[in-house]
Order: sequence, then C-alpha cells, then structure tokens
Amino acid sequence: MTRPLFSSSDRGFTLIEMLVVMLIISVLFGMSVATLQRLGTGPAMDVAEREVRAGLARVRTAAREQSALAEIIFEPGDPSVIRTRTTRDAGSWHFDVDGNDRGLGGRNNRAKIFGASLVEGGSVRRCLAFGGGDEVRCEPLYAYEPQRGFDLSMDVRPDDGGAGVVGSFGDVFTFEVGEDGELMASLLVEGNGEPISFETEKDVVAPEQWCRVRLTFDGIEARLFAHGVLEAVKSVVTEQQPGPRRLRQPERADRLKFGSKTWKGRIDEVIYRTVEEEESEQLANGEPVFFDHKGPVHVRFDSEGRLDPRVHEQEVVVKLKGEDGGARVVRIDMTGLMR
Repeated sequence: MTRPLFSSSDRGFTLIEMLVVMLIISVLFGMSVATLQRLGTGPAMDVAEREVRAGLARVRTAAREQSALAEIIFEPGDPSVIRTRTTRDAGSWHFDVDGNDRGLGGRNNRAKIFGASLVEGGSVRRCLAFGGGDEVRCEPLYAYEPQRGFDLSMDVRPDDGGAGVVGSFGDVFTFEVGEDGELMASLLVEGNGEPISFETEKDVVAPEQWCRVRLTFDGIEARLFAHGVLEAVKSVVTEQQPGPRRLRQPERADRLKFGSKTWKGRIDEVIYRTVEEEESEQLANGEPVFFDHKGPVHVRFDSEGRLDPRVHEQEVVVKLKGEDGGARVVRIDMTGLMR
C-alpha cells in the first residue's frame, strides 16, 4: 500500500517550539559576545606590552649608538600614548669636494663658504683654512635648530696664537678655542637672563696640531670634549627648575656657523646632531589598554644604554591595565635591562 505523501508524523515546528529555539540561540549568542569582550583585552594587552618593550629597546639602542639624548615617555590617558625623543644627524661637512659648492661635502650640508679657502693637509683629506673674518654659514633649516639638544663635533687646528669661535648658532650657543688652548662654551637657556658659560683647563688644544673637539647639550648638562676625553661639564638645571631645559628660541636671522671674525686656523670633518621632534603613537592602536600611572613616566638612557643616573635613582616600572582588570608590568633596572 502506497504511503501518503504527507502524514501526521511529518508535521512542522509549532510556534512555541520555534520561539524556544530562537530564545536558546539568542542566549548563546549573548554569551559568545560577552566572552569575546572579556577576551578582547588579552590580545590588546599583548600588543601593548610588545610596544612598550620595543620602544624601550629602540631608544636604548639609539642612546648607545649615538652617545646622545634618548628618552621614551609613557603617558597615561584614554588613549594612552608612547612618546620618543632621539637624536639625528642634522648635517656633516668634510670640505673636500670641488665644483660650484666650493668644497662642501657630506650629508645635508646646506651651507655656503665665505672667505675660507680649501687647502691640502686636512685631518682626513683637504680642509678649510680660516684667516679671521671667514665663516661657513648654514641655511636656516628647522633640522639645525638646537633648542631641545645638540651635539657639535669637529677637527680643529689653531694657528700659533690663533683663537676664536669655531661654531655657533646666533647667540643661542657659541663654541670657542681660547688663547691658552682651553675650550669655552656659552649657552642661552630658556628662563635665564644671562648666558651660561664654562670652560676647560688650559692647553687641551695645542697650536698647529689637529684636535677633535666637541660640545653637547642634552637639557640637563652641557659638556666639552677634546680628543674624545670629557674635559668640562656644566649643569643647567636648578632646584627651582629641576627638569630638562631647552635653549632659547633662535632669532629669525640666527644661523648655524663655523668660523668667526677672530678664528685663525683650520676646520675639518664637522658633524652636527640635534634632537628630533617628539614622535608619538597611541598604545595598542587605541584598544582598551592603558598606562596605570598618575602622570607620565619618563625613561632616559645614557650613552652606555643604562638608566641615566642624573634622572633615575632606582628602577623604573611601567604598568599596564585593561578594562577587564587585567594587568602587566615592565621593569627597567639601572643597567637598562628589561624584566
């Protein structure tokens, strides 16, 4: 006997059964969304910790490679932000290229020579000889501005009895070789009415001999070097202004210069570095992970990659927190190592 195409056993779902199924699905879907939301800060927390560690490693490496200012700042808020400050090569000049540039060679060497002559017998190849009143005048590039910090080094060979300014940026800073072979520097710091001046002992630079000299400023100290040796240090911070300080804003007409009205001698292999504008990025691309601090946490490294003892007396702790209550901690000890 042929079975009917439809029978009572093939009936569809009732309305009540369909409502029950939909209720179960909605409950399960709600539980899944809640679970995903709870787990969401897990991957974001991993990303945030990786960004903290990567930023610390990059800034520490920059400090060791460039022997200059390198700092990272962890700033709480919604969103939290990572800021970095490092130095860059703003320009270099080695004065041994013929042509219309009258001997300017190097990187980013936007400058013109006034009076100084290209001669043989430089510290490496040829060099510039200054007879008093000669100078190299750089163009007004923003990259040359020394406000946040700078590092100026060069080979100098003073004539017998020669002395004078070998490097300057308007009145913001001057770098000079004295009559008795001492190095001298003067800096105008924001908030100071008078320049801050200091100098080395005598005879650190001998006449008729090449010497590598260097002046640095990192917001805390200015330093003078000769032949790679630290010869003098001048602190620019005070009890009233303990944090890193800036140099005065240059005047519109100020230029980076080498040589001066009085300098008689030779200059070669100039390297000039400045502190970069702050770079900033949101922590974990704005995901719900934050720095758990009342205020910004600064981590500053010295030229050996250690925490700068002028700023830090103990290890630095960077705390992370998530919306779900999760937390991570990154510690930087005085040697600069992360844990």
